[in-house]
Amino acid sequence: MVKMLFVTLCMFGAGLLYLVMIDMVSGLTLPEAVMILRESYSVLTVTDYVIVLLLLVLPAVHWGYTFWKARTASGQTKRSSPDSP
Repeated sequence: MVKMLFVTLCMFGAGLLYLVMIDMVSGLTLPEAVMILRESYSVLTVTDYVIVLLLLVLPAVHWGYTFWKARTASGQTKRSSPDSP
């Protein structure tokens, strides 16, 4: 579990670093690049979107699924109320 979390965090960090590199190459600040990204597809190519998807979204989804699976396996999905005598 700890090893998988470490790998996920490394992939997430690599995705963030990739976004920062794109911002540095385009000469924009991060908020400007995000606004352009929301308005048009001219800054990033399809390859960039695929790389960002693989490095940012998939590790987050995998970590969330692993956390949810561990919680449901241990039976912590519902709050347990104390039984009244």
